[in-house]
Amino acid sequence: MKKFVVLSVLSVLIVFLEACSQAQTNQPVTQVQDQPDTQTQDLTYTNSEYGFTLTIPSTWEDYTTKSGPKADGKSGTSDSVAFSLPSQSPLFVVYIYPIATWENVQKEEGPIPTYLEENNEYAFAYSMTQDAKNETMVARISEIKDILKTFKLIIAEPLSYSITGVTATVSKETKSFNYSKEQLEAMADECGTEHSDPNYFEFLISQFKNTTKTIYNFKYTGASQQSDTFIVSLLPNKGGYSSIEQFKKDFDICSAGGSEYPKMLNDNWLVFVNSCGTGFDDGTDKLNGCQEVKDIVEQTLKLT
Repeated sequence: MKKFVVLSVLSVLIVFLEACSQAQTNQPVTQVQDQPDTQTQDLTYTNSEYGFTLTIPSTWEDYTTKSGPKADGKSGTSDSVAFSLPSQSPLFVVYIYPIATWENVQKEEGPIPTYLEENNEYAFAYSMTQDAKNETMVARISEIKDILKTFKLIIAEPLSYSITGVTATVSKETKSFNYSKEQLEAMADECGTEHSDPNYFEFLISQFKNTTKTIYNFKYTGASQQSDTFIVSLLPNKGGYSSIEQFKKDFDICSAGGSEYPKMLNDNWLVFVNSCGTGFDDGTDKLNGCQEVKDIVEQTLKLT
């Protein structure tokens, strides 16, 4: 009798546990929804005409810009870009001055825009409002200086080229302008070039003082005799040369194997190329790597 009761209790307990287990199995599964990403991205303002960018925070997503000239009294005229939001205009302005105009602006009395940066042609400066129309604008105005810290000039590569058709690597380095008065005089004598002013080359050297040139090394990657590197040098046109004849008159080399022969120019840059040797053949049947690269690259050189 006791055994029967125990078995009955166990049977009931097993049925109960199975029922509980089944109930748990049939419970609906609640899906955990992914939380939306509330992080917002900054905006980038790019001015292609004058070559600069600014990073604008997402709180300025409705900002607008307006460009226009601005008269600067006796100093001349600058261009400007005004940045505004719908509830207040403008909040800050970026001014673009020709270098000579900016130099004059700095001599004027009274408040002037705050300097940002400059390139070969323009100086960039800004002014900003101090008056907010509401609390929201107080917050936006407080962000302006951080926006202006992101100001960056777009540095365009002044020289374009192609190495398609030759196995070569390209590297760049910078060096100081390294001509001396005596060196230029010796080059002029060798080429039979005459200058009536005895101080001509001294003045020329002064124009290029503290100037840095950019050197492009096009290195042939195969086996080579003599030099394996074609060299192109890029120098700011501080002398104001407007023709290749003027350029050559001061910098031409009238001997073989020179390192910097005048090649081309524009208002901003002078381009030199090296010679790839005197034509000597060492009998190894190896190619002149420099000449192999020069034959391809030189014809593609362009100043942008």
